[in-house]
Amino acid sequence: MIRDNIIVLAKSTKHGGYCVAGKSLMTGKWYRFVQDKDGSAEAPLIKI
Repeated sequence: MIRDNIIVLAKSTKHGGYCVAGKSLMTGKWYRFVQDKDGSAEAPLIKI
């Protein structure tokens, strides 16, 4: 597994949930972390 550091640049809330977005320091790509429906803290990583 490759590890990376991501700088969080945005945070939003909607329908009682949350998401954060940021850029990878290694690749410069944007990523968005989205809370799942049951409120799990371990949200999936979605590349945008």
